[in-house]
Amino acid sequence: YELLLRGYLALRLLDDFSELLTEVEARGAVPPTIKVLTMRASVQASDCEAAIACLPGLASMLKSSSSATHTSACANLLRRLVRLAADKDALPRLLQELRTYDLLNTWMLESVITECSQRGDTHHLEQTVQLARAQGTELTSTALSALIRVTRTADDALSSFKDAVGQGPPDAVLVLALAEAAERFSDRAVADAVLQNLPANPTAALAVAVLRLCLPGAPLASQDEGMAAAKLYGKHFANVDLSQDLQLQRLVADVAIASSRTDVLEKLVRSFPDGVSRAALVKSYASDRHLDGAQRVFEACPEQDTCLYNVLLSAYTVGRDMASAEKLLSRASATGAVDVATYNTMIKAHLRLGDVGRARAFVHTMRSSGLAPNSVTFNELIDAAAAKGGAAMWEVVDEMEACGLKPNSITCSILLKSVQQRSQPRDIERALKIVESVDVAMDEVLLSSICEACIRTNRSDLLARHLER
Repeated sequence: YELLLRGYLALRLLDDFSELLTEVEARGAVPPTIKVLTMRASVQASDCEAAIACLPGLASMLKSSSSATHTSACANLLRRLVRLAADKDALPRLLQELRTYDLLNTWMLESVITECSQRGDTHHLEQTVQLARAQGTELTSTALSALIRVTRTADDALSSFKDAVGQGPPDAVLVLALAEAAERFSDRAVADAVLQNLPANPTAALAVAVLRLCLPGAPLASQDEGMAAAKLYGKHFANVDLSQDLQLQRLVADVAIASSRTDVLEKLVRSFPDGVSRAALVKSYASDRHLDGAQRVFEACPEQDTCLYNVLLSAYTVGRDMASAEKLLSRASATGAVDVATYNTMIKAHLRLGDVGRARAFVHTMRSSGLAPNSVTFNELIDAAAAKGGAAMWEVVDEMEACGLKPNSITCSILLKSVQQRSQPRDIERALKIVESVDVAMDEVLLSSICEACIRTNRSDLLARHLER
């Protein structure tokens, strides 16, 4: 019976569930597991009264801690019941039943308080807190933090926090709620209380919340452009991962760079879980054309992998600092931290500067390093050669095919755009032949390139054939 009922519930066949449940009840005593399923079905059907009516039959099971699995499953079910009761404006009735059957324990109170807090329901929130006090139940830090989050003034937030501290030393959850209040009210007194109560091992969420109080315009912002953030980071959060908040990374890193605090910068990048996060910070400086900052972060990293080298190399080439790019490439080559993308970056940069010879030299260097040019390499060379005329372009295409590489959709677009009114008939014919050989879907961009090339060369015969295709 239980398996069938679970199946009906999973498939949302509530009528079938109800029919089978009636049959089970007619046979005698209903086991606790089926009573749980009955409540779940009522909650799923949004029948608040029926769900609350299930509480008496489940009271003993819900109060028992003999099965952690059952307790966890029931706790989750009761949280759903709280949400449903709030939706149906039936929280007073639910609280009354919970209290009647001695089910208003700490985690149940936490569920009700959290739900009321999220909804901004201060009326029922106060009723629940009064019930907790009346029966002498201490609230969890999660429940206490919810009370702080619904305060409407900085003074109220401080008062709620002090009441919570009266129950014991504040943990990271409680201090986090106070830090959020300090930011919400932009209040220095609340922010100072946060600093005075920081736990020995702050969580990443708490570190982020506190450091955000040092952003421009926030309560702990200093006149020395973020020095407060650097000091706080070095003192309390050096081992906390900030990789999920690039703005805070920059806040700490900017101050560390400006004040030559290499130790702070090293602590920051060492706290990141992987090279991807370090590369993202380098890239953020590169995007701002802050090459010195990008290099400082690069040097502070405990290890420089190929990805990190490529990001800094790209920053140098975009900034047209080819001397620094050449030095970095030599360093990367010496440590074996190069790949095809490394050389493609240098090839693209020299082509952009019009130095085809130097770009070609890097193709040779790439091959000497045991790396083979790829489609990106040849597409860059083809695009540069197209500006000099058909013969030079087709030589690169021939070289690409000789390397066993097939042209792709990008190659086709470059070839078609190179075809002009003055082009030889064989150029448009060969370009279209390559298009036909490429195993890619005919999208709007490629079709548009074909149409424009045929129109420019007055080859309506070729256009008609490709439109039919």
